[in-house]
Amino acid sequence: MDTSRSNRSNRVAKLVTAGFALLVLMGFAQTASAASVSADHVIRNTVSATYRDLNDFDPTSGAGISATVDITVELVQVSPEIVLSSTQTDVFDPVSATQVVNIFYTITSQANGTDTYTLAGTLNDTGGVTGSSPTDPANYVLGATTAASAVTSFETGTVTATNGTNILVPADSVGNDFKINELVVTDKIRLAMTGVAGDNVCEVLSITEPGAGSEANATSTIEVHKCTDGGSGNGGTGELAIGDQIGEQAEILLIVTVGTAPTDGTVEVDVSIDVLVENDGAVAPATLDNSPILNVLAANLEIYKYVRNVSDVVVGDEAAAYDVLNINGTLYYRSGVTGSPGDTLEYAVLLLNQGGDIQKVIATDPEVPFTNYSTGFGIKLYEEETLADPACASFTCVATFGGTFVTNDDDVLTTNNDHGGLDGTTITVYPGVGGNEVGAIGGNIDANKVSIILYQLVIAN
Repeated sequence: MDTSRSNRSNRVAKLVTAGFALLVLMGFAQTASAASVSADHVIRNTVSATYRDLNDFDPTSGAGISATVDITVELVQVSPEIVLSSTQTDVFDPVSATQVVNIFYTITSQANGTDTYTLAGTLNDTGGVTGSSPTDPANYVLGATTAASAVTSFETGTVTATNGTNILVPADSVGNDFKINELVVTDKIRLAMTGVAGDNVCEVLSITEPGAGSEANATSTIEVHKCTDGGSGNGGTGELAIGDQIGEQAEILLIVTVGTAPTDGTVEVDVSIDVLVENDGAVAPATLDNSPILNVLAANLEIYKYVRNVSDVVVGDEAAAYDVLNINGTLYYRSGVTGSPGDTLEYAVLLLNQGGDIQKVIATDPEVPFTNYSTGFGIKLYEEETLADPACASFTCVATFGGTFVTNDDDVLTTNNDHGGLDGTTITVYPGVGGNEVGAIGGNIDANKVSIILYQLVIAN
């Protein structure tokens, strides 16, 4: 019916973390092989009689009389088949937080006629990822029919054929409307061939129907070309037997917006598509396996800033985790440090990676009023080290490093292949491993590693 066909624009988009299970609500357990006569086919049964009066006269002039009864074959609703597209990976690795992921599926009708399907994205197992959201694909229609003749050879070319392969099918109830049970030219259809190792997938080249008023007990012709084996390995060959199901095949796009992962590296997210077969009142679910995996990166870089008074040792606050940074016995504080005009303050910036590996790290620190950058000290950097206790549970982050600082030779941001410098009134540093001011290349910090920046400012007199 054309009202449902108008929804084709919705389903031709032909659609919420990484593993997918398909839940199908359906009322019939029939499989594709159950189809034998297509839905909406009119079976007309006519009885005739002749007679004469007692004078042996034929009142019908030889035509006789007749009575006709029509029945229309009903739709047998069957859940569609949904699988990952043949070109679609089943593992997305890695995926970043807030990334939008497009996942493509192939959906194939297994019914004996036109049916409407409603799809909904559902999160099954988030793996601790918060804020993920799948889209709900729109309602759409798939056409279907059944074979009325056997076919043993198929047009397998990759270009438009002059003459394709003709398949006879039962006519639907509306003739001469350029479609058969919503199947139209250019649709992809799957031929569910009985007793064959795999099914053929073809494109509709043309449709031939009986004229209006001649549909009962009639057949239509679907001409197909560009047939393939649908990945089954049969080479596009095999036999389509009478009664075998022919179902429209389309592409579904499921869009997943990934949330934020916990701080323990890479995690898996599992999602599903729920399918509801329209007008099917049963609620018994069937689960189909259509589940890819999204491996979501848990990138989580924390930054802390500390200071110590080099000119006059001042003990700062020690009340909570991360309040104190201990670098080889030298203490820096997040708060509580004071200074007098002319005192030298030494700042420490702690970049702590509490998640998965990260890259392209760049730190900027504007010079504040009433202070002067210490050109004699410059910028010093521990590229990548490990804290004794990354949680700093004892209020103090202990950094006992056996290595040495990487020290910049210059004090301005130039192109001398070092980790940074002063650019006007802003200190810019490219910390981590591989950071370089040439090309403004941020460095890499592996999971559970730290990079520490040191520089000095002098309080103005």
